[in-house]
Amino acid sequence: MIRVISGKYRHREIYQPKTMEVRPTMDVVRSAIFSALSNINGTHVLDVFSGSGAFGIESISRGADNVVFIDKLPICLACIKKTCDKFLIDSKNYKLIKGDYNNIMNSLKQKFDLIFADPPYKMRIIKSFFDIITKNDLINCGGKIIYETVEELIDIEGFSLKRYNYGQKNVGIYCKL
Repeated sequence: MIRVISGKYRHREIYQPKTMEVRPTMDVVRSAIFSALSNINGTHVLDVFSGSGAFGIESISRGADNVVFIDKLPICLACIKKTCDKFLIDSKNYKLIKGDYNNIMNSLKQKFDLIFADPPYKMRIIKSFFDIITKNDLINCGGKIIYETVEELIDIEGFSLKRYNYGQKNVGIYCKL
């Protein structure tokens, strides 16, 4: 069971997609990440590889202005929509986009303050993911990208990096310089 950790929807349950392709981030890891981020009031958030939408929904709960959810699986987007409906989250505060992250991110025209990315472990895309963000100017100066992986985190030009380790999972908080 996944729950919202803090904010307006604290302790409320988030629907989970019934598929083996989704592995939600543990509450303790999500809590640590949001503690490291501090205040996210008024931010614009991109939740890539959304799964259950836990990062984006947590962001809305903590005061983010809007969240764009990207996932290729319709079951994931249906669960996110169901959770947003259950919480009575205004549809102007979120957008659901189905499709391949690469195509969608290359077509986005919005800049974000926070980008969450927790790609499937078999995908080894750190460098190419950041190339898309940089090429399309998707992150505001001072914005943060939270990237979860089992890969070794790498330094990316134009970003500072704080590394965290939770068992086999590495979490990088990259801040746009």
